[in-house]
Amino acid sequence: MNHSGLVFVKLHAGGKQLAELADLMQRYPQVLVNIAVGDKNCLQENASVKQAIVQAEQALGSEGRILVRASGTEPLIRVMVEGPEEDHIARLAESIAHEIRAAQPTGLLNAPSQ
Repeated sequence: MNHSGLVFVKLHAGGKQLAELADLMQRYPQVLVNIAVGDKNCLQENASVKQAIVQAEQALGSEGRILVRASGTEPLIRVMVEGPEEDHIARLAESIAHEIRAAQPTGLLNAPSQ
């Protein structure tokens, strides 16, 4: 499905210019932490990782977003956090990254994050 056509139809039907809608969007700082892992499935299987994500989401509230996903091409878990305060989101991203690192079995690839 071509979503760009759908966006055009909605903009046209709403009588708004794209620039008008872009002005409504709030831009937040973004922090990305890449964690080298030996097991990209640790996200699905580890309760402490899931809990760290839930706690970070609660701390952030409705003022941003959190995305945690396995890389499709590298042995990495990517943690991205957006929010109004860069120091706060960096702490949240690192708290999730810490739990992901701790979930890795000893002896597997556990290089420092980028």
